[in-house]
Amino acid sequence: DLGVIVVEEASRQPGDRILLSGARVRLRRPRLRGPDGADTVLAEASTDGEGRCDLRDVPPGEHELVVEAAGHAPTRVLLSFRHRDRRTSPHLRRGSILVTLGGDGTVLRGRVVGPGRRPVPGALVCLDDPGMRRTAHLGARPRGPLPAPRFAFTDATGAFELTLPEGADEVAVLACTKQEDLSPLARAEVPHGRLDGPVVVHVPAAAPVELRVVDAGGLAVHGRLQVSDGILSYDLLGDPQLAAVPGLAEALAPQPDPATGALHLRLPDGGYRVRFDGDDPPGTLGTWYLRVGPGFPREHELRLPPRKADPAPRGL
Repeated sequence: DLGVIVVEEASRQPGDRILLSGARVRLRRPRLRGPDGADTVLAEASTDGEGRCDLRDVPPGEHELVVEAAGHAPTRVLLSFRHRDRRTSPHLRRGSILVTLGGDGTVLRGRVVGPGRRPVPGALVCLDDPGMRRTAHLGARPRGPLPAPRFAFTDATGAFELTLPEGADEVAVLACTKQEDLSPLARAEVPHGRLDGPVVVHVPAAAPVELRVVDAGGLAVHGRLQVSDGILSYDLLGDPQLAAVPGLAEALAPQPDPATGALHLRLPDGGYRVRFDGDDPPGTLGTWYLRVGPGFPREHELRLPPRKADPAPRGL
């Protein structure tokens, strides 16, 4: 018989072991396949509340122990059993093996804080993929729906945990907040080789701003406003990664006023590029550069230039 104990990879010391219950444990012979072509499973069990299970009547030979648990990368251990017959050795002792499971990639821990390092609870945190951001910047449309990025919400202390994909080396973290006095978006770089340490995302203070687009005659024009500071796009739904987060539109993304077309944003001090794509006619109609800071009006009109008159038709 073989006893198996499954624990978290980060808790190898006996005093702080985190036992994993409900882990699936299989003993198989990879080179011996059944009629359907699948590997032959010699024994299978699930760990109990103490992270333990027993595999009974293990035959001698070369085997592979496969251990899987939700939220963890599967672990495979090669084992060789060459025990003697029980009739000649009645006092055989049961062996046991300790299997450690790591997360499905590296676990990145951190906190989201505002001015004065006060914690920001309820912030949505996800990984920033520069490749996907470049694709959006170049105007390329991805084929099919985008996969939802790995994301989490901060707890009451502003803390979060994110599981990084395998092979991650250098990443950045995006944090979306909905507190009235904070920026709706912040970003933090994780330095090379520091993925095992905590990361702190600092969210700057922000003031509410209402942006409204009008034509040359002062009438409101409806369309889509994209506000960016060169790195971050404050049009949250225009960011391909944030748009792929389920429920972002309902929870965090600002929506234009359906009556006036005004967009209510919270912007920290700095320079911004504003692009307006109208509904009728479609296409980019205006681009402005704003400097938000002390003295910037809370309600700001963006006036479109007069449209060129259509040329008169020439006679035949």
